[in-house]
Amino acid sequence: MPGTLDKGIAADPANSLRALVDRQLRETVVAANAASEKARTARVTGKGHAFWVDEQAGFTAADRDALVGYLLSVDRLTEDVPTP
Repeated sequence: MPGTLDKGIAADPANSLRALVDRQLRETVVAANAASEKARTARVTGKGHAFWVDEQAGFTAADRDALVGYLLSVDRLTEDVPTP
């Protein structure tokens, strides 16, 4: 938030997803949020979950990028079910 929205820069969905699943990137986000008075006031920490797709968890950067690409390709979370 401090590096994008506070500067009038739209968040990049791919970068947001990478920071969601890569613990080193997440540490950067958490530190930036901790340094931002606005984020602290809004209680935005960025800590979240502990499910990782990074090297420490046995995944490559290509694996992470493939996951991010897939998540960005999903348009709908449910199938269209025909009405009777």
